[in-house]
This record gives sequence, structure tokens and C-alpha cells, in this order.
Amino acid sequence: MNNAFQTEILKLKKNKMAFIGFVFTICIPVLLVLKAVFLDKIKIDYHEWIQTVFMLVNLVLPIMSGFFITQSMQKEYGEKTIINIITAPVNRKVFVFSKITVWFFWYVVVMIVTECLTILGSLILFHSQVTSSAICFTIQLFTQIGLLSYIAFLPIIWIAIRQRTLFYPTMLSVLFFVLLQCAGSQVSEELLPVACFVPWFAIQISAMLPANSQYLYICIASILCSGLLGIILAIFEFRTQDL
Repeated sequence: MNNAFQTEILKLKKNKMAFIGFVFTICIPVLLVLKAVFLDKIKIDYHEWIQTVFMLVNLVLPIMSGFFITQSMQKEYGEKTIINIITAPVNRKVFVFSKITVWFFWYVVVMIVTECLTILGSLILFHSQVTSSAICFTIQLFTQIGLLSYIAFLPIIWIAIRQRTLFYPTMLSVLFFVLLQCAGSQVSEELLPVACFVPWFAIQISAMLPANSQYLYICIASILCSGLLGIILAIFEFRTQDL
């Protein structure tokens, strides 16, 4: 497992989408700071600025994440390197887990850097409004939504493995999941009991629920089920493929 993970880490240097996705995502708070300083004629308050960053990051990061894992899998099939990997003393389950682990590693790094730049930007723009509790809330909210989004999007690796060298079906699935995630913030109270069972709706819904809400537990359970199902399907699909 360690050798497989180290190999995947080395492949990051050749994955252009890893760099593009990283830069594109972390530029969001930087560009919004520049916009607030040089372009905005009407000054917005701290909460409005944070909401804007939050909305854009949670739109862009899942898309970049989908591009990352899709290109990673597509390149293995397109360059036929996957055949060499499978003939090496590494079983298929380990290969899938190493892909997921490196995907998670990249995702967390991007998320943490983005959070740090967001906090730095808020201190530059709203130093008199930003308190330690506000910073803690921002970190908690970004981290919660980010990690839940990653878990809910794990079925993407199954789709990428199933599609092999095809790029568009996987990315259309990513965009569909992102659309559902964004729609989660608009779910009405009447639809809440049903929407909680849809993992991608549940990502945003979970951020709006109190800690003791039964719907919060349903949201988390549905997201975890989505992630687990994605891993199981990816392993099963890869083990049964004729390479």
C-alpha cells in the first residue's frame, strides 16, 4: 500500500489538472480581496464577503476535484500504464485505495490553503469585524462542507473507472452532482425530510441544521452511504474489468 501511495504521489507532478485545480481554487479568495479593494464602489460587510467566498469555493472545488480524479484515471487507461500496474505485485483493491487516498490528500491541501487565504483576506478587509469566534466558525463551516462534499462525490471514481478513457460522461456526472449540491441550499422546509436522503442535497442542508437535529444525522448518514457505495462500486468495477 505504501509503495502504491508513493507512486501516486509522484504522478501528481505529471497531473496538470492537479496544479490547475489548485491554483484556480485558491485564487478565489485572492481575487475577491482584490475586487473588494480596487473595484467595489460600495463596501460590503464581512458576512456578505464570506458568503460569496463560501459559495464560489463550494462550486469550484468539487468541479476541480472531479477534473483531477477523472484525468488521473483517464491517463492510466489512455497511456496503457494501468496494464503495467496490474501486472506488478499490486492488487487492484490497493490501486483503487491509493487513487482515493491521493485524491483526498490533494483535496485537503487545496481546502486548507483556501481556508487560510480566506481568513487572511477577511483580516485584511475587515480586521475590526473579525473575531476569533468568527474565524473558528469559518474554518468549521468550510471544513465540514468540504469534507462532506468529498465523501459524497466518491462515486465519481467508480464512473471514471467504468468509462475508462471517456472524459465527458464523468465530468457531466460531476456537474450534475455540483448542481444538486448548490440546489441543496434552496430546499424548502416541506421537502427537507426527503432531501436529507439525497447525499448531494444533504451537503448544504447539513450546514443549516442545528447540532441536535435528527435531519442532520440523516444527512451525514446519506453522505457516508454515498461515499461507501462509491468505493465498493469502484473496487468491484476495477476487479472485474478485462484489461
